[in-house]
Amino acid sequence: MPGLNDGDSSLAVPFSEGSSLIAIGWLSVNMDYPKGSVSKSFFDTLSSHARSAWRPPYACAGFHDCDLCQFGRSSARHGDHECGSSSNSELFIPAGDRIYVSPMNILHYIGAHWYQPPPEYIAAVEACPPQRSAAYLKLLLSSGGRKWLKSFDEPPPGTPIKQANPNT
Repeated sequence: MPGLNDGDSSLAVPFSEGSSLIAIGWLSVNMDYPKGSVSKSFFDTLSSHARSAWRPPYACAGFHDCDLCQFGRSSARHGDHECGSSSNSELFIPAGDRIYVSPMNILHYIGAHWYQPPPEYIAAVEACPPQRSAAYLKLLLSSGGRKWLKSFDEPPPGTPIKQANPNT
């Protein structure tokens, strides 16, 4: 998967076009990205979200591998946090009027490659209720998740709809 700039529409997940899903941390070797340190508190909170992450109703179509690593897939331990360079799921952080979407290996990018997420993402992670809690789900729905999730039940525009045969 090619990288996405922070703040782009997150076209990495199904039915995201025109939604409130915003890409954060989709890095690629062919792009510049902000580097710097983050607080241990933020990293711990982000790790906690990743360990119990809410999963949307779609199947994974592949992996997002870190191509910044010189020798392919790797894994590192930062305290009690395991940070792999490959992921096949996303982390959803609702933030009122948007939902930030990151590859699960954002922890790897931060720990191994000094990726520094934007301040608004850091604030959203720190303010986000625990994943899968009632407060989290309410915030996810009110941040644009209701419209996005409803699109899973609707056929794409232009899809012919079969009418039921009244004679059967």
